Amino acid sequence: MLSENVEYFTEKEAEKRDKIVKGYFDTSTINNIVNEVASNLQNLPQKSAVLDVGAGTGFFTTKIAKRLSKRDLNFYAFDATPAMLNMLAKKLHKLNEVAVTPILGIAERINESLTMSRKAYKPLGVTLPLRFDAVISILILHHCVSLPEVLGSMKKSSKAWNKISAC
Repeated sequence: MLSENVEYFTEKEAEKRDKIVKGYFDTSTINNIVNEVASNLQNLPQKSAVLDVGAGTGFFTTKIAKRLSKRDLNFYAFDATPAMLNMLAKKLHKLNEVAVTPILGIAERINESLTMSRKAYKPLGVTLPLRFDAVISILILHHCVSLPEVLGSMKKSSKAWNKISAC
């Protein structure tokens, strides 16, 4: 199932993903989602690490990071689909005021994925956290093969699971 999802999103949807999300929601709803998540992250200390699980092209991640740019938070976009993260990288190149670090990984195995990714990022001088001050996830849960595994994986990667809110 996971490989079928990755294949579909790699071959069929990555380049159209942002337009698809805009088709789901009107501008007002998108802004409400961004405002709600940003509000929940607003009081994090400076330099806190925020992980967006299932970030895809970073549609919401980049908007939230931009909204909170004065807070100096570190955003990480985590997704299982290389093509989605490639679209995010292209987007980030155009949005030089927003910093988001893309990470390839599987939602059911966040810590294991981060451990592998750390090896790839280390030569670049980037140290990925293994635990995050906040974990967010928008529009991913319906893609999950095992929701209990994903939530358990999110819990393990969070420093403060009890502070996470669903949106």
